[in-house]
Amino acid sequence: MLDLRTYLGLRLEELRNWAKLTREALAKATGLDPRQIADYELYGVWPEPEQLSRLPVGLGVDIRDVFDFTDGRIRSLLPLEQRLAKRTLERSDKGVTRK
Repeated sequence: MLDLRTYLGLRLEELRNWAKLTREALAKATGLDPRQIADYELYGVWPEPEQLSRLPVGLGVDIRDVFDFTDGRIRSLLPLEQRLAKRTLERSDKGVTRK
C-alpha cells in the first residue's frame, strides 16, 4: 500500500505534467531547486510547510487539488486554464522552458 508521501509525489508530478511544466520551470516559479521537486515526486520526500505552500501557486492550482488523490479532478479548472494561457505568454517572453 502506498503512503501519503508517495501519493503526494505522484499527484505533484501529475499536476506538473498537466500544467506542461518541467521540473526546472516549476522550481523557477516556486523559488525551489529542481532537485527538491524531483525528491518530492520520485523519492517521497515531504516538503517543509513553506515549500509546500509554494507548490500550488507555481502549479496554478488550489492547495486542495494537491491533496485530492481520488480521481484527478482539478477544482479550479476554468480559472486555471485562463491562468495557464496568461502564464504561457509571460513565460514565452521570459524564455522559461516548457515541457
